[in-house]
Amino acid sequence: MATIRRNENKGSVSYTVSVRKTVKGQKVFDKSETFEKRKDADEWGKALDVKLSKPGVLEALRYKMVTVGELIQRYLDEYGEEFGKSKKSNLNLILRWDIADIVAIELTSGDIVQYIKERGANGAAPPTCLNDVIWLRNLFKAARSSFDIPVDLQVIEDANDFLHREGLIAKAGQRERRPTHEELMKLSRHFWKKQQEGRSSYPMFDIMWFAIYSCRRDSEITRLRWDDNKAKELTGLVRDAKHPTAKKGNHQRFKYTKVAWRLANRQPKKSEFIFPYDPSTISSYFTNACKLLAIKDLKLHDLRHEAVSRLFETGYDIVQVQMFSLHRNWNTLRRYTHLKPGDIELR
Repeated sequence: MATIRRNENKGSVSYTVSVRKTVKGQKVFDKSETFEKRKDADEWGKALDVKLSKPGVLEALRYKMVTVGELIQRYLDEYGEEFGKSKKSNLNLILRWDIADIVAIELTSGDIVQYIKERGANGAAPPTCLNDVIWLRNLFKAARSSFDIPVDLQVIEDANDFLHREGLIAKAGQRERRPTHEELMKLSRHFWKKQQEGRSSYPMFDIMWFAIYSCRRDSEITRLRWDDNKAKELTGLVRDAKHPTAKKGNHQRFKYTKVAWRLANRQPKKSEFIFPYDPSTISSYFTNACKLLAIKDLKLHDLRHEAVSRLFETGYDIVQVQMFSLHRNWNTLRRYTHLKPGDIELR
């Protein structure tokens, strides 16, 4: 309902009409106009009331001010506990770019393409940019299904198709990097010295070799609990194991190798966790050590590849290796065998 205020100023009279609308306590529209005649003010207010009363108009106005950044923040606040560290960090990174200031329901495919071009110009590789598009798609799906915000998913798909064709986004190639014996010895001496001298609160020597002998990711290593271990079976439990759709509550029991079991059980029981450390810090320590030791292109996650490769080289088959590594797909494990036709011995 429009409200009209009579104004008097040095003998002259005018009329200010105001129209304000709220939805669920949130102000979505506020506009005022001043007229010399009361009749004109009344007609303007009534016409605007009629326009705003049409189905869907106020709902559209309600979301007119919700930016991509505000959507991301709500997404993180309500569901962030279930996200992996890479998804969280990527979403927080998007908040620092201009795309975050765009009204979500007005986002276009061109806006997304421009954002990805800027990311690429600043050094982001196509696989990294692909992740950004994936997170934006997930964000928009959440906005529609959970937040009831009518964003347009098609703008994501149109941008995705164009960016793929232009090579601006792409799937990451499979890494085949394995550390050499010399590299492992360099890292071992480096971490062992620090560990023995007490110059680090993180037992990186033990963590590195535990990763190699257990097949565990850094984030999994730091979630292992003492009370989940079964000594008779030599098994442990990865809680909330990595999964594309159902990470929360996806607890998976795995087999320890004998070396991994010994490394775990020599840790001091000062927490419910066997390795009560920050996985991001573990990764940073490993990366910094590689730089210091001039070891190029070796990542902490490559130790998992090394671990699985060693299991195959020991003689375990795919079914058995899966019990250690917890890979969901046996086809993924096949690439770790490194077998070639010439390696097959005829019987």
